[in-house]
Amino acid sequence: MAVSLRCFCTWTLLVLVMFLSVNAAEEKDELKSRLMETQELLSSKNSSMAEWYDDEWNEHAVEDPEEVAAMVDE
Repeated sequence: MAVSLRCFCTWTLLVLVMFLSVNAAEEKDELKSRLMETQELLSSKNSSMAEWYDDEWNEHAVEDPEEVAAMVDE
């Protein structure tokens, strides 16, 4: 009887340790993905505004803003 109880306790402890290690690995992966998302957001906030604008953004820009201002004043 003592051997089977010892064996039961050993297997129970082994299963518990395995469960905890799998759970810790999943939490580590989740934290790593959250960290990467946060770093991406911070890097995008710190980038210059010139990087945000591309050529298509200013496609319809006026070459001479003074001319447009004169047309509005008329």
